[in-house]
This record gives sequence, C-alpha cells and structure tokens, in this order.
Amino acid sequence: MTHPRALRVLLVEDDEEDFMITRDLFDEIEHHDYKIDWVDNFDEALVEIRRQRHDVYLLDYHLGAHDGLELLQAAIECGCRAPMIMLTGQGGRQVDLDAMKLGAYDYLVKGQITPSMLERAVRYALEHAKSTEALRQTVRLSNSLLTAVNHIPAGVVITDPSLEDDPIIFANHAYVKMVGYRREDILGRNPRFLQGEGTDPEQIKGIRIALDADKPWRGQLLNYRENGEQFVNQMSIFPVRDRNGEVVHHVVICLEKKP
Repeated sequence: MTHPRALRVLLVEDDEEDFMITRDLFDEIEHHDYKIDWVDNFDEALVEIRRQRHDVYLLDYHLGAHDGLELLQAAIECGCRAPMIMLTGQGGRQVDLDAMKLGAYDYLVKGQITPSMLERAVRYALEHAKSTEALRQTVRLSNSLLTAVNHIPAGVVITDPSLEDDPIIFANHAYVKMVGYRREDILGRNPRFLQGEGTDPEQIKGIRIALDADKPWRGQLLNYRENGEQFVNQMSIFPVRDRNGEVVHHVVICLEKKP
C-alpha cells in the first residue's frame, strides 16, 4: 500500500518556545503526517522560501528588525505560490486584514490555536492554492477555459468590468451549488449580491480599493445563500488582462470555510 508523503511545513518563528508549541499542535493532528522545518529569522526564511521545498508556510508577525508582512510580500515577489498563513498575537486584527490583502491564505491567533483549527487552516489553504493554480493553468488554455473551470471543485465566477457594475458573465457548477441560487439568477449581477447585514464593511472597502487599482484581493467575507443562511466565503479575486495590459475580466475563486 502506498502512503501519501508527509506535507512539508516551514514555520518562521523567532521564539523557540512558540515553535515547540506549534510543533506539538501538529503532532496532535490525527490521520495526517507533517514534516516541520523551522527558521527563526527573516533572511533564512527568504532563502528557504526561494528554494520552494515546502507545501505551506506559517509566518510569525514578529521577526526582529522585520515583520511577517514584509516576508510575505518578499515571498510573493520572488514567485512563491505555496500558501502562507500568518501567525499573530491577540488584538492584531489590522495585521490580519493587511496579511490577507497582501496574499496570506489565512491567519491564526497565537494562544487560541487548537490542533483542529491548525489542520483546517492548512487544509483550506492547500485546497485554495490548488484551485488558484489550476485556474492559472486553465486561463492559458483559452479554447477550453469554460469547460475546464466547470470541473474545478472551488466556486468560480468571471465578471466583465466593461459592462455596468461589473456583472457576472459566468458561474461554474461549484459556485451555483455553494450559493443556492439558480444560474439565471446569478448571471448579470455583481458578486456583492451575496453580501448582507453581517458582512464586514472594512473587507468590502478593501475589495473596492483593490479592484479600483486593478490589483488582486484575497480574504474572507461573510456571505448569504439564497435561503438566507450565512457562510464564510474564502475568496481570491484577480484581474485578467489582455495583450495591451487592459483588465478585461475579474476572476473570483470561492471556497466555503467550515466552522
């Protein structure tokens, strides 16, 4: 019987005690095998990230003269596509939001992390990264784009910013199932129709700023299904440009984050 290989995790943490706590949390996760590597400073972390030997990265916010946001940005700029999760202290909500805007797949608050929370964060980050990479590959194969996107397990919508209010022009099967609306009730509407009273206005503002600047956005948004049920939508939005560099579509990848 062939056993799946261990997932390689790089923990960037300047406190050895916190490293041991996180390592022990991984050890308590059942039915999964993780290989944890540890570095305690910005420079060594960036060297390791450039080697692209790990499946997922956990970045502590406090790293001496640097911080985790700087490392996150540097990692993305050097072409790293493996998912990154930010580790922050209590009361670091702004740091959490900034991390998601820069490209973190999730964030965890130290002192509140359980093995199940850690396993779920890693699993969702890997699933989301896999779907994002699949979509990147699919976009390059434009002749079979829509057929391929329909088989992606994550929800995907494509909007057209050249039309009034940037409406949805395509929604794949997973998205239709996730939101509970009929496809004909989705097409022609802006994705904000899933927002409601409990949706964080700061997150909405962040999306608008990113879209106005033609930049990607990644984060979590409280949305509402057709029947009124709430769900946490873990989203990635990125612009698709034509040969002249003009944004011709927005692609939104959605995964429901389970409690």
